Amino acid sequence: GTAQNAVESCNLGIGADPKETDRYSLLIGVSPRVSQPFGKEVVLPPNIGAACDFILRGLGIRWVPAPRFYPLSVEGGYTLTIQREQKAAIFDFHRPGRAALGQIIKEWHHLLKSGIQYVAVDIPLNVPGIGQVYDQLAKNGFFMAGFIPYRYSARLGLRLQFLVPTKVAFEELKVFSDTAKKILDMVKTDYERNSLI
Repeated sequence: GTAQNAVESCNLGIGADPKETDRYSLLIGVSPRVSQPFGKEVVLPPNIGAACDFILRGLGIRWVPAPRFYPLSVEGGYTLTIQREQKAAIFDFHRPGRAALGQIIKEWHHLLKSGIQYVAVDIPLNVPGIGQVYDQLAKNGFFMAGFIPYRYSARLGLRLQFLVPTKVAFEELKVFSDTAKKILDMVKTDYERNSLI
């Protein structure tokens, strides 16, 4: 129960859970064993590259602006994993494309009606159209969560996520490093900008 969680959180040294907390995540950083595990450069639209520049620099990656004409492919493909016990769904958008993006948005609406409260879309980087994917999902309330090792590999990916209308206790989140504080600010800013309510 809640008392047990509070005791366990205190034992971890992060204090008691915020009041009314329904879910939380423990994020950890891992030091790379090789230099530049995700390569030296990534192509990103300026709105994502500029916001995430401090993260990329920490990984030894330089971002270059995507060309103005860098469209999504026509079709695309994705897989969906549903975690009912977490009321969560994760789309692996392995081949970004316009038709698949439209289908993800339709399926997202259906998932919300079925009780899902958290939806993530994982996208590999260095594919055309990342900016278009972000713009379409942002219109529907998705926000940047940060970069991920795509499919737990040396390939970098971007995670966009959506939360049903809820109180997010950003001010009670505990972070350690300066980089973590900047990431929290980035996520909070994007969440507040794209939130539907």
